[in-house]
Amino acid sequence: MTAPTASSPLNRIRAFLSSDMRTLRWVLLGLYIAVILALIGVAAFQDLDSVVGILILLGITIAAQALFILGAGTIQLCRPIKRRRLWMPVLASSLAFAVLIAGLLLAIAELFKLDTGPQSDLYGMIFLAFLILSWIAWGVLIFTYARKWHRYRVLSRLSSTLFAGSLLELLATVPSHVIVTRRPGCLVGIGTMMGIIAGLNVMLFSFGPMIVVLFLRPRYRDELAKGNQFCEGCGYDLRASVDRCPECGMAFKRNRAAVAMNPQAPD
Repeated sequence: MTAPTASSPLNRIRAFLSSDMRTLRWVLLGLYIAVILALIGVAAFQDLDSVVGILILLGITIAAQALFILGAGTIQLCRPIKRRRLWMPVLASSLAFAVLIAGLLLAIAELFKLDTGPQSDLYGMIFLAFLILSWIAWGVLIFTYARKWHRYRVLSRLSSTLFAGSLLELLATVPSHVIVTRRPGCLVGIGTMMGIIAGLNVMLFSFGPMIVVLFLRPRYRDELAKGNQFCEGCGYDLRASVDRCPECGMAFKRNRAAVAMNPQAPD
């Protein structure tokens, strides 16, 4: 078997994925703005309550995105995120994961007719308790892993995972909605539709930070080329240090290329 040439489709895809994607990020930003305008436009053809509801939903989504992005920080992307700032992206992302779980449970409950009958109140209490426990569990899980990551990784990993999770949730709720809407009755499909709305809302939420990550990608790669500048243990600036962090004592290896670019730092 011959090795792929430089002009092969596989190598072109690899080169594209490793590039800064300067054109793609502007295309995705335009698509994101178009989706928001389309949602407002569709609501405008309905009634005033629909417009207000869409605007409130978009406002909550944009506020959560700002909490997620600005909480993690976009300056010094290779610097480990501080725990006092980590709670903001953890709060936003864990809530998004909990919303996905809630939407999936609503769709499954209506698909298997668990939301009707004499035990509907019991199922409602179980659903609420599971939602709260899910939010807490996701928060603990995300905080445990994300506290070891730097800022860029927090943004990229969480946003891409949320986007993938929303796709999986929609793959389950959309077929459920198709099945449920074929049943007789005037209120069928409410639970599955709420599941679809939850998946689309989380997808829209994750789409914004993913675009920001693409815009931050060139600066992140420049910081990587400069070598290890921050302590992986405490995030202390190591540019004036030799081989050990003066803050926590963790040893590190200095990149020779970084020393050449910053001759004032001791070697």
